[in-house]
Amino acid sequence: MNWEVIKFTNLDLEGLKQEFDEKGVVTLDNAIEPTVFEEFSTFVREEMPDWWWIYNYVYWENGEKVHEDNGSPSNVGSILKAKHMAHQNLIDGVFSYHYSRANLSHIKGCECGICAFTSKFHPDLTALCEYLVGIDLRVDETFLNRYDEGDFNGIHNDVGKGACAFVLHMTKDWKPLYGGEFFTYTDDRNTITSSVAPSYNKLVIMLIPDE
Repeated sequence: MNWEVIKFTNLDLEGLKQEFDEKGVVTLDNAIEPTVFEEFSTFVREEMPDWWWIYNYVYWENGEKVHEDNGSPSNVGSILKAKHMAHQNLIDGVFSYHYSRANLSHIKGCECGICAFTSKFHPDLTALCEYLVGIDLRVDETFLNRYDEGDFNGIHNDVGKGACAFVLHMTKDWKPLYGGEFFTYTDDRNTITSSVAPSYNKLVIMLIPDE
């Protein structure tokens, strides 16, 4: 395999596939070539327009699902209510989430820092995932998530959204007190089976279950 941005020097691909088959998840530290990843993450942190971020949340109220993407400053009230309701749902054991999201589906020919990176990253990611899963794949959906104080994502499994999913972390100088770890659970959701810290330039690929 000829990789353009994913860093696989001295990596045991056969061992990686065996781990994926056994555990359903693999983690690669320093996954992307450092200079490429630094340029990409710098664009996201310092150059990307703030209006690209929108509030993305799900909560349940009176038995009805409330799901909205809204970044308008005039909707501060509804955003604060969404955060409160999502947290209450979390305490009650009901699926909910609240964070900011930026869509990566840009116009054809866009040369921004995100498009410059994903144009090289997606082919490498596809090739790796195909090797792990054993079937032909394509990148269907990618986006950036930003978690500020109080934001979270509830327990979920992404069933019906493809064969596998990935997370590429961009948090510099991460500390445990920040939160943001990725956990896998037993089916009853009572026992954590693995934990991954969201450190800088870490790629996590996970199998999406059939049910």
